[in-house]
Amino acid sequence: MGEKIYKVIDGTSFDVRTPNQVCDVLLRLMNKDHRVRVFYGDADTGRDWCEFNDTMGYVVRTGGKVKIPILLHNSRSIGGGSILDHCIVKIAVGKHVLYKHPRYHVPIKKDGNRILFTDTGEVLFDNPNGVDRVYDFLLGKRNSH
Repeated sequence: MGEKIYKVIDGTSFDVRTPNQVCDVLLRLMNKDHRVRVFYGDADTGRDWCEFNDTMGYVVRTGGKVKIPILLHNSRSIGGGSILDHCIVKIAVGKHVLYKHPRYHVPIKKDGNRILFTDTGEVLFDNPNGVDRVYDFLLGKRNSH
C-alpha cells in the first residue's frame, strides 16, 4: 500500500479525494463551539452508510507534521478520531445541513421493530424499544439515538 496523498488547505491536510466543498465546511467549523455531525458514506453514489458511532463532536486538527481534521467527542476531550473526510456525504450542525452530497440518500426503511437496508434487505437495527428514535437519528432528524 502506498503513501497517503494529501492536499493542504490553510495548513490542514485532507485526503486528495475530498471535495473542496467538504474541506471548506470543515475548515469553517474548526475550533468553533459547534457540535457537528458527519454522515459517512459512498462518495461516488451518495449512499449513507448509517454509522452510529464517532460521528458527532467538535472539529479540530492534529498537531505535528501532517495536520489532519479530527472529531473530539466533547469540548473537554484531548484526543479524538480522524475524520474520514473523503467519505463524508453530509455535514450538519443541529438540524442545519452545511453540506450534502448531490445524490445523498439513506437506504433504509422501517419494518415493524426493525430497520432494514432497502438495497440489500440486511437488518441494521432490531429492537422493539426505540426503533422510531434510531430511525429518525439515521435520517438526521435527531442527534441522539
